[in-house]
Amino acid sequence: MIHGSINTESMVNNTVLTLLTKMLDFTLTLPAEIVSNIFSYLDQENCIDCMLVCKHWHHLFPSYIQSTNVWEDLTISPETWNKISDSVLKCLGPHVKNVSIQSQDTCIVLKSLDKQRCGIKSLVITDFENDGEMTDIYDHQIPLRRYGRTVTDDDIKLPVTISEFSTTLTELFIHSHTTDISLTLLLDYLPALTHLSVTFEYKAHHSLHSTESIASNTSPRNSMKNLIYLRLDNTLDFDSRICPVLYRCPNIRFLMIPSDIGQDEIRDLPTQCLYTALHICPQINYILMNVEPLEGSQMKQWLQLSKKQILWNDNDKKDITTKMIDDQQEKEGVKLVRGLVFGANDQDELTRIFPLLENSRSWLEYLRIECINTGLNDLLIRKIFPQLKALEIFGLFFTSEEWIDILHGHPQLEHLETELWFQASEELDSVIELIGKLERLKRLVLYCPAISTLPEIVSKKIYLLCQSRNQLETLELPGFPVSDKDLLCLLEGLPKLRALYLSGSKQTLTEDGLIAFANRLRKKEKLMMGTIQCLDLHNIEGVTNKVLKHLGMIENLAVLRITSNKNISDTGIAAYFGLQNNSSKVHKKKKVEVDRCPGISKENALVSPF
Repeated sequence: MIHGSINTESMVNNTVLTLLTKMLDFTLTLPAEIVSNIFSYLDQENCIDCMLVCKHWHHLFPSYIQSTNVWEDLTISPETWNKISDSVLKCLGPHVKNVSIQSQDTCIVLKSLDKQRCGIKSLVITDFENDGEMTDIYDHQIPLRRYGRTVTDDDIKLPVTISEFSTTLTELFIHSHTTDISLTLLLDYLPALTHLSVTFEYKAHHSLHSTESIASNTSPRNSMKNLIYLRLDNTLDFDSRICPVLYRCPNIRFLMIPSDIGQDEIRDLPTQCLYTALHICPQINYILMNVEPLEGSQMKQWLQLSKKQILWNDNDKKDITTKMIDDQQEKEGVKLVRGLVFGANDQDELTRIFPLLENSRSWLEYLRIECINTGLNDLLIRKIFPQLKALEIFGLFFTSEEWIDILHGHPQLEHLETELWFQASEELDSVIELIGKLERLKRLVLYCPAISTLPEIVSKKIYLLCQSRNQLETLELPGFPVSDKDLLCLLEGLPKLRALYLSGSKQTLTEDGLIAFANRLRKKEKLMMGTIQCLDLHNIEGVTNKVLKHLGMIENLAVLRITSNKNISDTGIAAYFGLQNNSSKVHKKKKVEVDRCPGISKENALVSPF
């Protein structure tokens, strides 16, 4: 009897424990679809914490998030890679689509991801480190020997490792690579690529090979018809490294060959290279050449637009404007572009692009020209580009009358970036007043090196810029001596302003003025009037720890950048995040980027890389 009583009691206890477990663990009672939906609201860090709850969650949790997008984007840095455990690897699988690898041995990371069957579609590699032998290169020497170039481990190692994702990978971005890469092998091994970007770190420029693959006058081999976006380093030889790639990719629509600002000995490509590229790939609509890399909003728009075109192609559709341009080019045999970014060494080089601009007059949407002491006067003043939305001009001198003619002829501008060199304050007033009246203008970058530092003169120009209360969302005033009063005027006069950049040693902004600015932003938030989401303060002494504390109270201020400042410290950064002291816990909705601020320690985990 006693024995039977003990067994009965044990069975009751087990039954009660099972019932309690089911009552407390919703994964045992709710349908799998609902459980997956609940877990979809977690971030990656929360997922790892959940896997430590119990053995049941540790084994089954990865299956709950397979259908969510929690792990769709994966960023791997030296810090995160060292912390990656078996729990993290269990969460990875075919649902991992976008991977960014920073300063890591890329081959080791990619092999680990391949073991987890990750279906990578977009891969970003930054600051590649080459540690150890990752693959037997001898099986892959024959293709390169056929192209007549010396075979090295570095040429082959990365393309071969990436080829494990050849069936899924469509976007590959390699930044600041430390050794040469065989672009030919990349194209051979990744036939599904639609976007390719390869740039090299400064030290690698002198070790780049002089040949790539087929000669530029031979027929293309294994044509890459899917590739429409290509960005290559201009340190690569144009004829022997870039042209062979162009011949392989006849359907390119976005081509970027930017200059390297750290390489003075590297000459810009002549204008003839631009026309050669257009001849090899006649469908190019957007081209950048001889200008330092543009990572701003416009280039992001080009990238987004290229991805939209992929969707259109997948649905057997085509952008109406693109189709009209293709038809006109085929019918008239002329070259047309919708976006042109070009840097010229002299007036002769600049003049050679005039025929392309003239042919594209009805279609051109984005134009950036950089040259020294030259002018586009005849083209921009006498010719009107009816579709032009973005205009950026540097190094070209225009009088105030010429600028007025340009602005009157292009009232549809949404983006304007330029420098005004007028000595007379009245001339500057007339142009700034007209800029302020552009009703569609959303982004303005205005550099006035000759502007007076007298407060009343500067205030008048700020007033002229704000008087129309236009649609301006982003404003950059490098070198503009803005005062406390001017800052409040900008805030009130530009109600849709979301990003503000102020810079220069002439700034007269004070601690009290910046605090008043922060308090005004908080009031706008409470009244649901919108507020600034990105604030960039360069070389402004008025920024102190006290100012950081007040800026931290602005709920919607997502990005704060501070450079060249000696008055802030780790204490101020902690106050910005509302912490009593420095902590390793980083606020998820806010980001602070600092550069050349000696009071901020390198170990401060609250700041992000600039």
